[in-house]
Amino acid sequence: MQRFGSGVATLILVVIALCIFFPTLQKWEQPLGRIMMLVVGLASVSPMVIFQVLFPPAFDISSSKKSITYEFKHEEDAIAFSVLNEDAEWVEIS
Repeated sequence: MQRFGSGVATLILVVIALCIFFPTLQKWEQPLGRIMMLVVGLASVSPMVIFQVLFPPAFDISSSKKSITYEFKHEEDAIAFSVLNEDAEWVEIS
């Protein structure tokens, strides 16, 4: 749920920033105006990215075709998870 909420918040920030700056950017020449719209979009996303790096979620799951990775913010939670699942052959601590 945290990822969904941060994704929605990021999208809202980008839309608000583009709505605020779009009238000004329309007056610029075409190539420069498009580049500046990209810069405004990236600048409006950067606070959310910085927030996610500084305050990561307590628990995260990443999956691929061959594996599922569980990531924990606190090492104690990872150890408790591995102890609860110690009989499973797929548990690895790295």
